[in-house]
Amino acid sequence: MALKLRLNLKKCKRGDKIVWQNWIIGILGIWLIISSFTIHGNLLNELIVGISVAILGFWMAIQSQF
Repeated sequence: MALKLRLNLKKCKRGDKIVWQNWIIGILGIWLIISSFTIHGNLLNELIVGISVAILGFWMAIQSQF
């Protein structure tokens, strides 16, 4: 039943690869950037990881659509 539940995300396929997962990774990268300012920890490390995850996630999502 849970497998039939669909999110309203556009599923673009290129070969066997599903692109919507890359968009989720990009959004998680933005969440890492925002959370680095709200949760006290190692600000520089969390910021660098968040920026790199967001850039790579969105870049892969855009590249796989073409």
